[in-house]
Amino acid sequence: SRFKPSRFWEGLVIQMMKKPLVGFSLALLAILLLSAPALRMQIREFDINIVPNTIEAKKGILILNEMSVAGLIAPIKLILSTTSGESILSETHLKTLEHFSEVLRQDPLVARIYGLPQLIRGEGGQSFQTLLSQLPFLQLLYPDLLQNFVSQDGTSTFIQIVPAHLNDYQALIHLCERLRNSPETFSGPTSLQMLVGGPPAISWDYSRAVAKNTFWIIGGIILATYLLLFIALRSFLIPLKAILLNILSVSVSYGVLVLVFQEGLIPGIPK
Repeated sequence: SRFKPSRFWEGLVIQMMKKPLVGFSLALLAILLLSAPALRMQIREFDINIVPNTIEAKKGILILNEMSVAGLIAPIKLILSTTSGESILSETHLKTLEHFSEVLRQDPLVARIYGLPQLIRGEGGQSFQTLLSQLPFLQLLYPDLLQNFVSQDGTSTFIQIVPAHLNDYQALIHLCERLRNSPETFSGPTSLQMLVGGPPAISWDYSRAVAKNTFWIIGGIILATYLLLFIALRSFLIPLKAILLNILSVSVSYGVLVLVFQEGLIPGIPK
């Protein structure tokens, strides 16, 4: 049988040829509308909530959440050091660490804290001041245990924060951000320096490093592509047009991804 072209497409092509400016404007408008959501794209960290409950790893984390120990998978680790070379075991610095631990303990994201104050206090009901006087005996009785929390030169100490759960990993990253940007909020005025590490802090550092260099990488790719096409085609405009069309097509793809997976355009697909 003889091939019969579609009346719809045939009519559309004829109209486009009659009014190319109108067709170009409508196509450009559609591309820009679909590309616009890409500007709202949020690069977030891995969220366990989007993983199906049938996955074995998710089942394990749910059980650990019920046991209130899931935070052990991604603890926040702190190193606090004296700036003047004094011993971290001095009474002044130990009181600062005790206050720091008490403020942190009130945060709903924090389940438990492991550090010098908890090692000194133990499970007893004595006051912290009384326990400080017993520190020399603790150093004699448990030297190896104390070494797990104090550096060899005695100027730094290690504190581990165990999150209450892993349901909101982004909140843990925000806690790391607050610890780094506003340490006085937790410890008050102090001469101690603080380094924040652990999986949430590493994720935050990685995201910042990627975001900081993304535009340089994209710019370098565009420049290299233009130079290669210019050498191959010996034209100024053709490489520019090819790059522009590629940018538009990629922008539309990311715009649709944002609409579907970030803003929930299609019901049933997790954000």
